[in-house]
Amino acid sequence: MNTASLGATLSRETLPWHARQILQLLQGIAHGSLHLDLPDGRKLSFGHGTPEAWLSIVEWRVFRDILARGDIGFAEAYLAGDWDTPDLTGLLGLLANNRQ
Repeated sequence: MNTASLGATLSRETLPWHARQILQLLQGIAHGSLHLDLPDGRKLSFGHGTPEAWLSIVEWRVFRDILARGDIGFAEAYLAGDWDTPDLTGLLGLLANNRQ
């Protein structure tokens, strides 16, 4: 999704506040690409190039958990089945490389 479309997506009130905050942070991905599927069916991409990672959010509460408890909230949401990825190692590597 291009930046103009993403800006429109982030400003819509249909997205939970927590999701908008995290999606805004993901715009800073500088190393690789993250492809994100949202619970409402929207598909977003952040960054560019390789490595690439995919993240499918099943429940909106994932975003709240990340803001409230950081890495632990993200891990607990994974264990609860609130998000999934076909390559956990690749996803975590991409996120670690973009930690700043």
